[in-house]
Amino acid sequence: MEIDAAGTVVRAAQFGSSGLDWATSAVADDDGVVVVGHTSGALAGDHRGEADVFVIALDAELEPRWTLQFGSEAQDQGYGIAAVEGGYVVSGYTLGTVGAQSFGDRDGLVAHISTEGELLTVLQVGSEAADETYGVTASGSGVQLVGYSLGSFASDHLGGTDIIELFYGGTAS
Repeated sequence: MEIDAAGTVVRAAQFGSSGLDWATSAVADDDGVVVVGHTSGALAGDHRGEADVFVIALDAELEPRWTLQFGSEAQDQGYGIAAVEGGYVVSGYTLGTVGAQSFGDRDGLVAHISTEGELLTVLQVGSEAADETYGVTASGSGVQLVGYSLGSFASDHLGGTDIIELFYGGTAS
C-alpha cells in the first residue's frame, strides 16, 4: 500500500480466497514485498486443513509474483517473515504435523522458502505443551526467532507462558 503525506491511499492491493485470510507480516526484497499469513481457503492449490500458512510475493506494482500455501490437516498459522540469502524464513505454529514430527499440543513452525516460492524446509519445534514462534529476524550468521512455550522447551517450565528464543542456522548462505 502507498499512502501520501495527506493520508490518502495512492495504491493498494487486495487479494484473498473464499475463506478467511489474515496477512500478519511482510518483508521488502529487491523485487517488491513478500507477505506471510494464514488462510482458511485456497490461495494457491489445495486447502489442506482448518487454516494454512501462505506466503505471497508481490512486485513493485503490487502484482503477485508467486504464491505458496502449505500446512497440515489441522490449523497452521504464519506470523513472521525475514529475508535471508536465497529466500525467506517464516515463523508460526501448527496443530498438526508439517515437519518431521509433532511434539505435542501446538508446535512452533520454522519454514525456509526459496526466492521462487519453493518450500525448502519445514521444521516443527516444541515441548509437550503449546509452543509458537512469532518474531523472526535475520543476520549474517543465521535467523533468530522468538515466541512462547507453555511447557519444558529448552529447560524446565517456569510457569505461565515462558519466552523462547531460537537460532536457526539452516539458511542458504
